[in-house]
Amino acid sequence: MSSYESIQKENAELRKIVENHAEEIERCKSVIYQLVGGLFNQKTQKCIGKSHVNVLYGTSNEDEEEEANDSEANDSVWPTTRQGDEHEERIRKMEETVRKLEERIVSFEKKNLL
Repeated sequence: MSSYESIQKENAELRKIVENHAEEIERCKSVIYQLVGGLFNQKTQKCIGKSHVNVLYGTSNEDEEEEANDSEANDSVWPTTRQGDEHEERIRKMEETVRKLEERIVSFEKKNLL
């Protein structure tokens, strides 16, 4: 086998390796994109999610950056998860219910003492 043929063979092998790596990277990006989309609350944290997607794909949209700077959705450096936001809302409602029940009990006790 000549040196030229050897180089061609090695080149073909390297091209195949590069193609395989490119496919692996695309699959990883796809999985990460889905995880980021599911991690952040789309109502309250959409700018943070978009920011991570932009980093993932190496893109930047100046309009989105301005929106993120102006948006209440990006007011926290430590975003919570979608489930965390749902739990926070449930806890807030339960605490409000408990507060109302406590007020009714106090009111009831006052009426009975008079």
